Parts: sequence; C-alpha cells; structure tokens
Amino acid sequence: SLCDDMIDMGEQVTYKSTTDRLCYSGRLSSLRRAFTNFIDNAIKYGKTAEVAMQANKQEIHIKIGDQGPGIPEDQLEQVFEPFYRVDPARSPQITGAGLGMTIAREIIRSHGGDVTLRNRRGAGLSVVITLPIPS
Repeated sequence: SLCDDMIDMGEQVTYKSTTDRLCYSGRLSSLRRAFTNFIDNAIKYGKTAEVAMQANKQEIHIKIGDQGPGIPEDQLEQVFEPFYRVDPARSPQITGAGLGMTIAREIIRSHGGDVTLRNRRGAGLSVVITLPIPS
C-alpha cells in the first residue's frame, strides 16, 4: 500500500513480490514509518524506488533499490548513526537531520529484524530488510 500511495503521488516506484499477500504482526505505524523512510530515501537520492519482497517460513526479505550514486563502502554502516550524513556537498539541495536511517533501523530491529545496505553493481543502493516470521 505504501508503494501504491507513492505511485498515486507521481513517484517512480515499482513493487514485486513472490507472494500475493502476507500478514505480519507488528507495530503498524512504526513499520510504515520505517518503510516510508527507506522508500523516500531511494526516491530522494536515486529518483526511483524498486521494492521487492520474498518470504519463506522463517523470514521476510524486502529489498529497496535505487539508481542513485550509492554510498562509499566505508560509510555503509555509518549512515545508521544519529545525525550522520554522507558528504552533504554531494547533494546540497537535499536536506535532513540525519535521523531517518537511525530510527528506521531501530524500528526494524525492535521487531527482531535487521537492515543492511549494499551498493548495486553499476549504480545505486539496495536497502536489505529482514524480518522474522514468528512460529
């Protein structure tokens, strides 16, 4: 539904899933905030967001990719630190306090999951989110 909302607002967002529908028990407003942050960042820095979800019996895997400049390898973990921003001179028109990634990761971790970042081959960044499925 987040992807549909952003598409309705004119953003370039795609969504693919290996499952038609998946129910997940968690704090809905917090999860919406986390996923909105990751998708917004993809649009802000990479003009598009490509969201893909896969699930098995143990975990849900969500990837959010963009076509932006990526992040230097030595800063992939630092962007989760409060108030940290990748060299603001690279994108001076983009504002923010540097808390979104910190808060989003904490939300995912509070649900027993984790978030990692990977530079994509060619161009862009992938946010990889894993959430456990309670048994």
